[in-house]
Amino acid sequence: MHRLQSERSVKVGVNGLNRIMVIGISAGVGKSTFARRLGKATNINVYHLDALYWKPGWIEATLGEFSKAQKEILNLHQWIIEGNYSNTFETRAESADTLIYLELPLYLNQEDELISATLPLL
Repeated sequence: MHRLQSERSVKVGVNGLNRIMVIGISAGVGKSTFARRLGKATNINVYHLDALYWKPGWIEATLGEFSKAQKEILNLHQWIIEGNYSNTFETRAESADTLIYLELPLYLNQEDELISATLPLL
């Protein structure tokens, strides 16, 4: 795991911070918000697994489609991938250099300040 001093001090590519998985204990823990803010702070593109899994009309992608879409991202030099989806976890984990796990009480997740305050704790 890597520790960040603050949002402003993040330098892209420093200490292997290039391929980042953001996962969490449950839906609503703040993975998407955290990933977006981390992406903005590091200038690394963020990919949301929900966007890869759900096709228009809320049609589920097949495991093959879902895996293929992720593998295309994993081939990039830098990425932040956010989401839990256990059926492809190992594939992402093998390519990641950083894993961020969020486990926060749900009543805190709605506080905007929490996400900002979390970045220095990594």
